[in-house]
Amino acid sequence: MSSLARVEKEVEMIVKEAEEKAKQIISEARREAKRILEAPVNIEEFKKEAEKILKNVEEEKRKIEMDTEKQIRELKERAQKRIDEVVNEIVEIVMGLK
Repeated sequence: MSSLARVEKEVEMIVKEAEEKAKQIISEARREAKRILEAPVNIEEFKKEAEKILKNVEEEKRKIEMDTEKQIRELKERAQKRIDEVVNEIVEIVMGLK
């Protein structure tokens, strides 16, 4: 048997083993999926998870609201400071100080 023939035979064996392993994995996955789908649904578990998600959402909403309020305050402060600066400049110009 030539070297090439041996390599081809080994490749065929490896492919065959891989196909068998894939079939086995698929079969196990199907069995597990069937088991999961046939298992009773625990509504309380879903309710607890939903409550947990809602709590997290509420906390995140509160944080966003607090951050937004802080940003609004800072913007108002900067705007007021700029208004004060402009008013002072106008007063100085009108009074001839500038």
